[in-house]
Amino acid sequence: MKPKAILAYCREKGIRTIDLRFTDLFGNWQHLTFPVTAISESTFEEGFGQEVYIGPDSVAFPSAEMGYAVIVPSSDANYLDASTDPPTLVLVSTIQDVLHRQESPWDSRNVAHQAVRFLESTSIADEIYVRNLLKFQLKVALPSQGATGFDDAFKFRCQLMNRAIDAGVNVERHFHHPSIGSSFVLQPTKVLESCDDVAMTRYLMSQLALEEGVSLEFENQFSSIQWKLLKNGEPILPGNSARGISDVGRFAQGGISKHANSLTAIFLASLHEKEAIHFPFAANAAIDAPESLSRSVQDSQSSRSRVIEVRGIPTQGNQYLASAAILMAMIDGILNKIAPPQTASAPSFIFSSNSSAIERARTLSDALSSDSDYLLMGDVFSQDLLSTITSHYDSISNAGAV
Repeated sequence: MKPKAILAYCREKGIRTIDLRFTDLFGNWQHLTFPVTAISESTFEEGFGQEVYIGPDSVAFPSAEMGYAVIVPSSDANYLDASTDPPTLVLVSTIQDVLHRQESPWDSRNVAHQAVRFLESTSIADEIYVRNLLKFQLKVALPSQGATGFDDAFKFRCQLMNRAIDAGVNVERHFHHPSIGSSFVLQPTKVLESCDDVAMTRYLMSQLALEEGVSLEFENQFSSIQWKLLKNGEPILPGNSARGISDVGRFAQGGISKHANSLTAIFLASLHEKEAIHFPFAANAAIDAPESLSRSVQDSQSSRSRVIEVRGIPTQGNQYLASAAILMAMIDGILNKIAPPQTASAPSFIFSSNSSAIERARTLSDALSSDSDYLLMGDVFSQDLLSTITSHYDSISNAGAV
C-alpha cells in the first residue's frame, strides 16, 4: 500500500496504534510504538529518530552500546496485530544512519535486500521466490486418560493459521509428522516478503502459546527454505539431470556445499553458551543425501516445479541473514561453476553431537573467519558485521575458558 492508503486503512479499521518493527542480529523482532496521530505521509520518508543498539558492536547484541538511528517504516510491509483492542498496525521498518540517511549495514533486512540486488546485477535471474517451512514442537499438558498424543498441536496450528491469515501473512498449509513435530508452511513469495512473514508468524506463534498456556520448543528445530529462480519468466533451476535440475541448479547446490560450514555459522548466530545445538547436516554429503544441507525437491507432477531446498536454519534464527547468505553461496556456485559432491562415503559434520558449546562456538568462528569472501561480494555483508558474528562466538569460547 502507498502511505496515503495506509492512513486511510487505519481510519477504516479504527486503528489507534502503529508498531514499527525491525530484526536484531539474533533474529528477534525489536519494536517501538506510536499513536496513529504521530504518523503522516512524510513519516515513510523521514522516519523516527530513536536510540537503538547499532554501530560497531552491531544491532541488539548484548554487548552493544546504544546509538542514535532513524527507523523508517515501509508502507509495503504491513500486518494487522489483533492481539490488542483495537488492533495495532505493524509496519516492518529499516534502519538508517542519521548522518547520511543510508540503510545501515547492521540492518538484517537491508542485508537480505542487498543480496537480492546483487543477484539481479549478475543477470543470473531477475526474479526470486522462496517458500519457508517452519518447524516447531509444542509441549502440551495432556489429560491423564483418553489422550492419543497423535497430533496434539493440531488445534494450535489451526488457530495460528487463522490468525496469520487475518494478519496478512501468506499462509500455504500446516501439517504434523510424528518424528519432527509441527510444520507451518508459507506460500512462495519474494525474499523480503517471505522473511517478513516468518517474523510475523513467529510473533503470532509466541502470542498464541502465551494465551493458551503451552510451551513452544525450538531447540534443535531446523526449518528450511525452498528457492525458485526465474529469468524472463522461466524457472532456471529445473533441468534434465538425474535429479531433475539444470546445470545452473547443480552449480547453485555446489556453492551451498562449498560454503556449508560458514553458512552454518550464519544460521547459528543466535547460539548461546548453554544451548546444546546438534547440527545434523554435512558439508560434503552427497547431494540429496539425508544429511545434505541442500536437496532438490518437486512439489507437483510438473518438472517445472522442482526447486532447491536448503535446510538447517533454526526456526528462531535470523531469517534475513540466512536467506542473504544462502543466496550469496548459490551466486558464487553459479558464477564459478562449482560442482557439488556426488558421493561421500563418510560425510564430515561441522561439529559432533557431543561437542561442548565452547567447542562449537570455536568451530563456527573459525569457519566464518576462513570462508567469508563470497559474502562480501557486492558489499552485501560488511566486514564489520561478519567480524561481529565471529566475535560473538569468540566471546562464548572465552567465557567458557575462564
